Amino acid sequence: MLLYAVLIFILSSRPDLPDMDFFIEINDKVAHIILYTPLGFLLRRALSLHKNMTAPQTAVLTLIIGVLYGISDELHQAFVPDRYADAADVLADAVGVLFGSTAFYFLRKQQPGLRAETNE
Repeated sequence: MLLYAVLIFILSSRPDLPDMDFFIEINDKVAHIILYTPLGFLLRRALSLHKNMTAPQTAVLTLIIGVLYGISDELHQAFVPDRYADAADVLADAVGVLFGSTAFYFLRKQQPGLRAETNE
């Protein structure tokens, strides 16, 4: 999870990002959602390893940590040449974290090895 957060930081440090258009044009906000979905998944998985946390607690904490990371990422970009901080990007980051967290929740029901949260 930390390595993925470092990857996001490195990408945010670049004034010129690689083009994310593969077969179709990808909107900036969609790119943020795509980038933050794995972060939400990995955060939720890491938090689910804590035996005393319930599923709702891990969901809320995942969203809080993910959004705080998105905010810090946008603040960091404000100091990168040709980049700027955008509140709408933070919202897109939050949507991505929520998607990833939700994906973990449903996938762990199918794959018990992902670690089941307690007291659902």
